[in-house]
Amino acid sequence: MELAGYFSGISSSRNPVWVDGLDYSREVLNQGKALPWSDTAALVAFVQKQQQLLRSDVLMIDLLDFFQVWTQSRPDLLQSMAKKSRLNYPLKVLLEDTAAIEQLRDFFKAISSVKGSEPLIVKVAPPKLWMGMAFSMAHNGESPDVAWKDAERAALYIVGFLRAFGDTGIDGLLIVDDEGEGPANAEELASYQSLLNVAEHFRWSVGLYNPGVDFSVPDNSLGCIVTNRPLETSCTGIIPDQFWSSSEPASLLPADFYYIAVPEQTEPERVLSSLQYARDSKPE
Repeated sequence: MELAGYFSGISSSRNPVWVDGLDYSREVLNQGKALPWSDTAALVAFVQKQQQLLRSDVLMIDLLDFFQVWTQSRPDLLQSMAKKSRLNYPLKVLLEDTAAIEQLRDFFKAISSVKGSEPLIVKVAPPKLWMGMAFSMAHNGESPDVAWKDAERAALYIVGFLRAFGDTGIDGLLIVDDEGEGPANAEELASYQSLLNVAEHFRWSVGLYNPGVDFSVPDNSLGCIVTNRPLETSCTGIIPDQFWSSSEPASLLPADFYYIAVPEQTEPERVLSSLQYARDSKPE
């Protein structure tokens, strides 16, 4: 699915809003407990309730949350990831776990068969962050230094993993960098190139969540960019400034869509009214 055209179609009647609502929905709908990632039917029911509650224009599935929950109940997998001290080894073992792949395949097929017209986007860590996260999981929270050159190797493992889901109904990926840590230029973005290639092969759109970075790349490098500052791209999603920290929602900057992460402890009435404000207010 081509996200720029999808958002453009919505914007003829209102502002498109992409809601990142997992933390909030888990608190409200699942009493703050971990999602039932090993139970496809229960997980599909949760995602459907979340979508009914938040009415996001994008249905987003968080792979990092999956792996956090998956590894917590599988000490044998963590032991296998820790067998070698090489930086890349834990990620390689994690992404080759056949049980995890089959569980995700079942879920993606199930949710894509019952969802509405909104695109199904998978939220993934960038290669550099994912490599560090897997190493930390395997080595008791140790935080390694991961350079951009390491990201290219990590991306190859991620691509091999993602190829398992080409026929499951996924419409795209959102690569989520920590604020200020994402690529700032085409050279750094090149470490993601293998991810962009596999997405192109499966006709997936690719978004980059990259706040806090002055980012300039050719428009055709990515489907959409999510940031906290205006950019001259064909598809820009703005993270509204101070959306939850002030008593009244701040005015909205012009954008192709708005990306709104809902804090887990927000009052339900405020969540609904604030999301409606984002859909209906005219940008200034």
